[in-house]
Amino acid sequence: MSIRKMVRICAHVWAYAARQPSYDIYGILDEVFSDFDKAGLEGIELMENCLLHGDSYERVSELSARYGVPVVGSSFGGNMYDGSKRSQIIGEAEKVVSILSKLGARNLGISTGEKRGGKKTPDELDLQAEVLEKIKEMCESCGIVMNLHNHVYEVKDGEYELRENIKRIPDVKLGPD
Repeated sequence: MSIRKMVRICAHVWAYAARQPSYDIYGILDEVFSDFDKAGLEGIELMENCLLHGDSYERVSELSARYGVPVVGSSFGGNMYDGSKRSQIIGEAEKVVSILSKLGARNLGISTGEKRGGKKTPDELDLQAEVLEKIKEMCESCGIVMNLHNHVYEVKDGEYELRENIKRIPDVKLGPD
């Protein structure tokens, strides 16, 4: 088997999201899928905010089929250490994971949210781990692999947050970041 058949060349939508209000590419999804198709990419990794609109599944599904660019996953972020956001984050995760499952996607890359002005406390990390476990269970029930982003705040201070997350969830997968 050739290496080309073994490795799919896919891309994340960050270059598009970076120039959109609230990083939401929903309004330019047609352009994004068209560009990915023209570039010969074999898959797209979305961001959760474009999957939280009322007709996100229908729109993304139609564009994926029209352009022949399958959705391979999505990134998903939130301040998971903040107890006041727990219900909202879990609700949004349920919606995103459900859509990804229907689209046949296989990955959900998690950003746990940077705490401004200092490190997360042990209690905040425990709460964050509870949220991560719930999302991980959702993903596993749908055949999706949850993985942690580990390229910015997660690896500051001697990889403090990354190490603490692994301590609390030893079988967590790490993203390719």
